[in-house]
Amino acid sequence: MRYYLDQGLFFQGEVGFGGHVQKSVTGNTTTTTKYSAMKWDVGVGYAYFLGDNVAIEPLIYYGMLNLKDKDNNGKYKESGLGIQLGLTAFIGGR
Repeated sequence: MRYYLDQGLFFQGEVGFGGHVQKSVTGNTTTTTKYSAMKWDVGVGYAYFLGDNVAIEPLIYYGMLNLKDKDNNGKYKESGLGIQLGLTAFIGGR
């Protein structure tokens, strides 16, 4: 979800759920691990308009990723700050 202010500043929030499968091969043995995943992030950015319909959008955000091993109850967590640069086309103008 993204909310734009009149001055080009915007706030963004994102939540995601899903799964991940990892396969490891050692010699003749293949190990498969299944994970459930949950991710969220929040950020602030600025839309610098190149015209009526196109903007360059730098964004700084904080996010977290949680993975849970469905078979062994193992958990993995990752969090931190990130920087993103996007090119956005607005259908119908601003």
